[in-house]
Amino acid sequence: MGGILPYRTIRKLAAGGMADVFEVESPDGCRFALKVFRREKDSFFLHDRFIAEAKILTTIYHPRIVRVHEYGIDETTGEPWFVMDLMTDADGTPSTLENARRHFAKMPDGLPVHRLG
Repeated sequence: MGGILPYRTIRKLAAGGMADVFEVESPDGCRFALKVFRREKDSFFLHDRFIAEAKILTTIYHPRIVRVHEYGIDETTGEPWFVMDLMTDADGTPSTLENARRHFAKMPDGLPVHRLG
C-alpha cells in the first residue's frame, strides 16, 4: 500500500474478504486503523457497499462499535478507505481479533435501538 495521505503506514494488521487493515499514524502522532478496499473482479457492488458502510459508521457512536473518523477514495488507485480507532491491548500494541472479542463481550448488552431519521 502506498499510503493514504496524510497517514503513514506502520504495518499491515489483517486481510479480510474485501479489505485490508493497516496500522497507521497521523501527522500529530496518533495511531489509527486504516481499512482499504481490495478490488476484486466484478466487485462494483462491493465497492459501493464499502463506501456506504463508511458513511454509516461515521454517524454511529456506540461502545461496541469501533468509531470511524473519516473516509475517502484513494486518488491513485480509486479504492475507498476509512480511518477508525485502533483497538490496543494494555501494553499499547494493536489488539488481536480474539482480544477485541473478549473486550466487547465484557460490555453490557446493547442499548435500545431508535429509528434514525
